[in-house]
Amino acid sequence: VNGIHVKKMDTSSASSDGEWSSDEELQVALKRGKLKPGLVVRAPSVSKTYTNNVTGLQEKFASFANDWDWVERMDVISPGTCTSTTVEDPNDDLKREMHFYHQAQSATLVGLRKLEELGVATKRPEDYFAEMVKADDHMRRVRETLLKHQKALEEKEKGRKLREMKKFGKKVQQEVLQQRRSEKKSITESLKKFRKGKGEKPRFLSKPGDDEETLSNRTHDFHKSKGPKRKQKDKHFGFGGKKKWAKSNTAKSSADMTNFRSSKHSKASKKKRPGKTQRSRMKKK
Repeated sequence: VNGIHVKKMDTSSASSDGEWSSDEELQVALKRGKLKPGLVVRAPSVSKTYTNNVTGLQEKFASFANDWDWVERMDVISPGTCTSTTVEDPNDDLKREMHFYHQAQSATLVGLRKLEELGVATKRPEDYFAEMVKADDHMRRVRETLLKHQKALEEKEKGRKLREMKKFGKKVQQEVLQQRRSEKKSITESLKKFRKGKGEKPRFLSKPGDDEETLSNRTHDFHKSKGPKRKQKDKHFGFGGKKKWAKSNTAKSSADMTNFRSSKHSKASKKKRPGKTQRSRMKKK
């Protein structure tokens, strides 16, 4: 445990609690002093050395090398080698991997050039048909699943857009209704002022081509000129001034007999209507 080797214990020297079955129990027993002397042996420290045996590597490479054609082997030596001196910072993972990427890319270009020189096609022709790894029925099910998943995503996105448009439409509708209410209120107030003669004629009642002076004159002319109906009402009900006792008789109006008609106002000329009993007797006769 942690560089410590524990010898195998006899059953007679084991603890009364039972044998230790894990490293944690051994560590706890070592701390408590339950392990007897001679059971713990310190492991000797081993130092590792690393060598770059170039000669041995070359011999091993030559042992399994075959005299095959290059098309069968397709081994390429990249023109750019990757060493600790070529890489700016070998400890930087990104720079090191990018150097490996560029090295593999240059090797690929060399291999393609050799294949073109040997007349080997490197691109698949347009009319090339290869046998599929999976059956057509399986690919049809996969395609249907993908289409179903894509359709579900589209419907979800469509629903989200509709909800946003609905929320935005409600907001716009409230603003439009509020604007209409304010416009209606202002128009009503302007009409009331115009009827009372306190304001000018509203724009929506004006004719095209009218200027400010024409509108002002038309406003005054409207309140000056009165129709026959308005004149008759003013004559009958009065317009302005004192209205209480306006129809009460005076000495002059009481003595005025010009509009008196005896046929209209005399009670003697009127025939009295017979009663109900008399009318029924007249009907029986």
